[in-house]
Amino acid sequence: MRDVTKREEAERALRESEQRYRAVVQHIDEIVYAVEITTDPSAARVLFVSDRVERVTGHTSQEFLENPQLWSSLIHPDDVSSVASLTDRLVKERVSLTRLYRLRDDRTGQYLWIEDRVAPYVARDGASVTLVGVARDITERQRAERVLAEQSKILESFFKHTQTCLVFLDKEFNFIRVNDAYARACGRDVSEFAGRNHFELYPSDAQAEFERVVRTKERFEASARPFTFQDHPEWGVTYWDWTLVPILDDRGEIAFLVFSLNDVTGRKRAEEALRETEQWLRTVVASAPITIFAIDRQAVFTLSEGRGLQRVGLKPGEHVGVSALDLYSSLSVVEEIGAVTTGAAVIRRVLAGETVTGTTELRGVYFENHFVPLRGTDGEVIGVVGVALDITDRKRAEIALRTGEERLRLITDNVLDLVSQVELDGTYVYVSPSHHKVMGYSPQSLLGAPVFELVHPEDLERVKAVFAEAFHRRVSGRSDFRCRHADGHYVWLEVVGTLLLDGTGTPNGAVLSAREITERRRASDALKNAHTRLQSLSRRLLNIQEAERRSLARELHDEIGQALTATKINLQAFERFPDPATFASRLRDASSIIERALEQVRSLSLELRPPLLDDLGLPAALRWLLDQHAGRSGLRVQFVSDRFEGRLAAEVETACFRVAQQALMNVAKHAAARTVTVELRRAADALHLHVRDDGAGFDVRGARARAMAGGSLGLLSMEERAALAGGGIEWTSAPGQGTSVHAWFALAPQVGP
Repeated sequence: MRDVTKREEAERALRESEQRYRAVVQHIDEIVYAVEITTDPSAARVLFVSDRVERVTGHTSQEFLENPQLWSSLIHPDDVSSVASLTDRLVKERVSLTRLYRLRDDRTGQYLWIEDRVAPYVARDGASVTLVGVARDITERQRAERVLAEQSKILESFFKHTQTCLVFLDKEFNFIRVNDAYARACGRDVSEFAGRNHFELYPSDAQAEFERVVRTKERFEASARPFTFQDHPEWGVTYWDWTLVPILDDRGEIAFLVFSLNDVTGRKRAEEALRETEQWLRTVVASAPITIFAIDRQAVFTLSEGRGLQRVGLKPGEHVGVSALDLYSSLSVVEEIGAVTTGAAVIRRVLAGETVTGTTELRGVYFENHFVPLRGTDGEVIGVVGVALDITDRKRAEIALRTGEERLRLITDNVLDLVSQVELDGTYVYVSPSHHKVMGYSPQSLLGAPVFELVHPEDLERVKAVFAEAFHRRVSGRSDFRCRHADGHYVWLEVVGTLLLDGTGTPNGAVLSAREITERRRASDALKNAHTRLQSLSRRLLNIQEAERRSLARELHDEIGQALTATKINLQAFERFPDPATFASRLRDASSIIERALEQVRSLSLELRPPLLDDLGLPAALRWLLDQHAGRSGLRVQFVSDRFEGRLAAEVETACFRVAQQALMNVAKHAAARTVTVELRRAADALHLHVRDDGAGFDVRGARARAMAGGSLGLLSMEERAALAGGGIEWTSAPGQGTSVHAWFALAPQVGP
């Protein structure tokens, strides 16, 4: 009788144990199955499959029990052979394996990625092998890995190809990493920086500001800061806009520093004369084992098994006999609804019949926990069954993704480069916030729009050709073109494009890094124009000098030389004519010749520099000049001048006189005018000269173009004289409408009369 009782007790204990494990398996968020395989593969038999299979495949567990071939029929055709090969190895070698393959969900027709951990168990007679497996849906993990890989590729491309100098430093200002732009700016190779101290390599007074950033954990910006490279003294003083940003870790401590710089030396010198990336995203996605535990109605652990325990430094069974209420009293559980409670409170609720799902963190490992009440045959709660799924990989992927987005946003928000990602047709799929600051467009307004819509019509075909060539040759491209600002005007951009390739090496888009260079282009064009004008002016000046020398030499030789020769002959004749009457006649003739020679010398002197300008000042000299032209050409002239107290600076008087002289000379040569008026007006800060005639007029734009090409010196010389005196000049004219010349000169302090 006792033997029967013991057997019944053993059977009851066995049924309870089976019931407990079945309850555990049914609440695991994975598919648990057992398949018996004999020597005849067609006789395979499904012994068990958990209800979770219906949520993954759309088929009930009963369908798999009735049709052993159903599972194989759902495997993706491309994965069938590899799964079959691994199954043969399981049966023959009797080893545990993990299989990765795609399984069809017949509700949607889509394939899901499955991670299948399988272990073989051999029957005692060796006639059959039972494969026990746990299969989990890892589709979302696969997608997260692809997203992280794509973001890492974008960030690395930006870091490598951006024109902004980017440096990562540790808290002691040692180089962690620099990009190519920074290395080029320093005249070094990228490999020369790692591990070296920034201020040992480039000492400067900015060290105090760096130390303050580390101390206060606040960013610092500097504008047009001068710096001299000691290893490149030939570069002279360079100027930099730079930003130092501390990147904090989860504890609020500085993890590293992002030092971004832009070389503004060109802009700074032009003003005086005329003026990434991101740390590697790491993905840690690994398989997460399961922890299974059971607690009796007294809240004492009766089971604690699973490889998940090893992740937190525990051994299987270590907690058996320990009170769950004591162990979980300080463990926080974040429920699906967002509420935070203690693990002990969760155990009490489950013992009261409630099912609870929540997330916990233990020793840096995250678990998704499913607490289910275990009921007896009478329906009463006799304990708790729990499954803890290690989701650390998923959590880390989420944290890494958020951190990557924050760091990418931090970098793109703190550089002036315009960073964007476009598809093959040029459509924006990502736009950095700096577009609003530089171009006036919000990132949201550009998403989905083609980049070509903003390109200047005159540059459009060239830009499209650059894009097409880059995609065809699979190389990065660089181009300068005009792009429309939100307010309608166009700005010049310098753009570098880097291709994005898919897994087969086929281009599927590009990352664009652009910089606004409008001022640089204007300064360059102005410099080219000034250089052209200077060359033309210098060339014409030499020609005029030679012409003046020839004219002066001719005057001296033909007029004064001949007069002096005639005088010499007359004086020599005195020796041959002792007769007083003849002597007197010769003397009068010589005196007349000398008088004409003196007049020629006086005329040449006045042409070179009228004494009136030095003796009586500008108004008197201009009046004399106007009278001279009236006498020679028969013009009707009028001169109007303000009353001047004291003299103007000599250089202002000279510049104004020469501009008037050239203007009157142009009237005499080209205007065929009858009347000319000269006005001299004095304002608070400038002297104004107006010369007006009623002559033939001319095309101002065409005349200036001919002057720039070297066809005439007159207009250029007037313009240069006014500019050198701190002023400028304007011509108003048209064919048949006369000409008005307005020149102004910056006034220097007055000198005495």
